[in-house]
Amino acid sequence: MHGTLSQESWGVHGNPMLSSNCSHIFENANECSGQNVQSQRNYACDSHIRAYFGDVNLGGTGRPQFQLQLYQCMISQMLWMKGEIETIRSTNVFGTLIWQLNENWPTGGWGLLEYGSQYREDGQIMGGRWKPLMYLLRRSLFRNVFATCGQSGRCYIRNDGTDLFVGTVHVESWDFSGVVRTVFRNHISLGPNGDISK
Repeated sequence: MHGTLSQESWGVHGNPMLSSNCSHIFENANECSGQNVQSQRNYACDSHIRAYFGDVNLGGTGRPQFQLQLYQCMISQMLWMKGEIETIRSTNVFGTLIWQLNENWPTGGWGLLEYGSQYREDGQIMGGRWKPLMYLLRRSLFRNVFATCGQSGRCYIRNDGTDLFVGTVHVESWDFSGVVRTVFRNHISLGPNGDISK
């Protein structure tokens, strides 16, 4: 982002000297008014970062703080969307509309692809690099065979493909301290459009 932002705006809330009045409405919805455009674009990160990383200082500025804030915003976006998509798919709803593919401004926002201008600026790539959520979508969330578990501890495994699936399903639970627990591990056979619940 440094090709389009002055150094005093290197923070998820932008330049702290500019006025910004933002309020959180629901999930990632917010309303902002004032002169601080960065705060308006990135304010949605706040609630998600705090949900996954705790009560961290999001008012800091400077290169290391901004890099950490943007990383936390992208990872929390990925984790939130992962939960939403798994919830939808576990209820046997087929089809999910994801907003948005890319953005037309540099931000820690919700686009799946990184912003980049058509002109090469020092330190800025041309754009189009994948953000973390795009990798997760390809790797696991939209595979033909998937498994997801809910808060109740029940897991749902489905084959949306056209071929028989024979393999091992291994579902793990990870907590934030690094403890990994096997929830379900079993050899299964699922026909096309087949599913099981454990």
